[in-house]
Amino acid sequence: SIDLCREAIALDPALSIARAYLATIMVQGVQYGWIKSTSQLWTEAMNLAESSVRLDPRSSFAFAILSYVHAMQGNYEAAMEAAKRAVKLNPYDMGARGVLGIAHLVIGEHRQAIELFSTAVQRGNSDPRYKWAALNAFSHYLVGQYDASLSWAREALYLNPNHLQVLAVRAAALAQLGRAEEAAKAAQVLLGNF
Repeated sequence: SIDLCREAIALDPALSIARAYLATIMVQGVQYGWIKSTSQLWTEAMNLAESSVRLDPRSSFAFAILSYVHAMQGNYEAAMEAAKRAVKLNPYDMGARGVLGIAHLVIGEHRQAIELFSTAVQRGNSDPRYKWAALNAFSHYLVGQYDASLSWAREALYLNPNHLQVLAVRAAALAQLGRAEEAAKAAQVLLGNF
């Protein structure tokens, strides 16, 4: 996929969507452990996202990946601004709504994040780039809604039974609920997958 995007950019340097997808593939490759995270990679992903927005300032997808890269790099105001722009450009883009949720999540506005993640998942957004159930499990945990966190964790684990972050949230939520025996078993499952 990376090579195809690079080839598309070489053939048409003004092709905004190829740049946005390449940035997305790079960042997700890091998150899934397929690509080593380096400062060079993150610099390239940011350059791709910024150039995608410059080339097509009407693309909600381009602004969403720009927001996401900003959020992951700790540029919270820029992340929020780009995510709001993405949603304004296309209010029906559930990916953009979810990325706005991520911007809220990273600045500690967990209830707003939950609302946006829930909207994205309810609208049938099954885009594999996004893990709304996992993000909902984490967000509910952060506001102390442990039963809801477990419910979302169960949903996320149906999609990916080895999702390390969800396995961790599940074990922690069980512990918070005082379900020590189940929490211990969940921790063993987590450690077995780590």
